Amino acid sequence: MSARTVTTRALRLGLLLVPLLLGACSRGGTATTTGTPPPATPAAQLPTPIVGSIARQGTPVPVGPAPSPATVDYGTIKLIPQWQGLGVPQYPGATRLDFSAASGSSVSNAGTMLFQTTDPPDRVLAYYLGVLPQSGYRKVNANGLQIVEVSSKATVTVNAVKLNGGSHIIIMVTDPTG
Repeated sequence: MSARTVTTRALRLGLLLVPLLLGACSRGGTATTTGTPPPATPAAQLPTPIVGSIARQGTPVPVGPAPSPATVDYGTIKLIPQWQGLGVPQYPGATRLDFSAASGSSVSNAGTMLFQTTDPPDRVLAYYLGVLPQSGYRKVNANGLQIVEVSSKATVTVNAVKLNGGSHIIIMVTDPTG
């Protein structure tokens, strides 16, 4: 396996873990080693995630709200070939870097796709907030790093992470949720 392949896979794994780590870090409270864990909190009631910023001497930086949806002409979008039947579009001008299939899903070609663009994360999220409803998706959750939309066919999670003067876009397609 080449060094570039290893680096790409490590980067993809790291980017996929960002939302999980943000969610875990944002719940607050104190750590316990004994007793019964607290009941799960519904996603809509979770506090805004906090991101530690080493560049700002460890000062926590709140993740802002989701941007306003962009106005998108549905006739001009390009659907991702693997997810064409689900109506999942590719971000305009983005370059696809990787696809990782998920097993055990009822959704055809379920998995995670990684793209790169020169646009900032807020523009990426605004695009998906504007275009996914046109494919029959409804917003479940959104903030300045991630949106989650669901339809009768699938759940689509879009993460946009600032990287090297642009953004990495991580799109996950999984089974539809309630």
